[in-house]
Amino acid sequence: MLLKTIIVEDEPLSRAFLNNLLAEFCPGVYVAATVPTENEAIDAIERIQPDLVFLDIELQQGTGFEVLKKTQQQDYQVIFTTAFDHSGIKAIKFSGVDYLQKPIDIEGLQSSITGIIAKQHTGAGKIAVQHLLYTLGNNNVPAQLVVQTEEGREYIPVDAIIYIEASDNICIFNTDQGRIASTGRNIQEYEHLLAEYNFYRLHHAYIVNTRKVVESSKPESGFIRMINESTIPVSSKRSGELNTILSANG
Repeated sequence: MLLKTIIVEDEPLSRAFLNNLLAEFCPGVYVAATVPTENEAIDAIERIQPDLVFLDIELQQGTGFEVLKKTQQQDYQVIFTTAFDHSGIKAIKFSGVDYLQKPIDIEGLQSSITGIIAKQHTGAGKIAVQHLLYTLGNNNVPAQLVVQTEEGREYIPVDAIIYIEASDNICIFNTDQGRIASTGRNIQEYEHLLAEYNFYRLHHAYIVNTRKVVESSKPESGFIRMINESTIPVSSKRSGELNTILSANG
């Protein structure tokens, strides 16, 4: 069954470009409508009841976030599109909602569509949207990651993460509450996502919460000890930098 899709994009060339990409490279997608404004998007979503909506974050008349908020009772999945490093991108990444940076490339688009199809009828997309809207509406909410597991989606408070370990094609989150194995993102993505939260990648397979290190290493030892008594290897070239970070943390 084809994904019934709406494109919400205020730039005519971008709207046509995405429409053409979908027609040529995504045979599982049927574009039912393309609209340029917030009000037209809300009307189209309520009338067409799509499976998928491509939402430009910044519209000349309104925003993609407002469209999402006002149509959240409708059961559809969303892929945000943006040409800018919008302040909401961080919330989108943490929530697990998909997004594409303009100019949109074919490989990224096809990967997103594959993910949407895999999540269809699971409820995962709606859960991610609800988490995103809650985060956007509550500035004081502690940061939480939404991660995909074999059982569904898990919400992990960032300050509960002790360290992340990459193993084969999964990332294992070692937290205050236990271990969670996650699929869908690689360790490089978590490295960038968590950098401003006192996380540091000290080895090709490990990212640690520097506030949960209880014993740092000498350069020659090659290990640190975490609050849960785990010992984590440190590459020799990163040992000195890690100790500098730990000293700065106090």
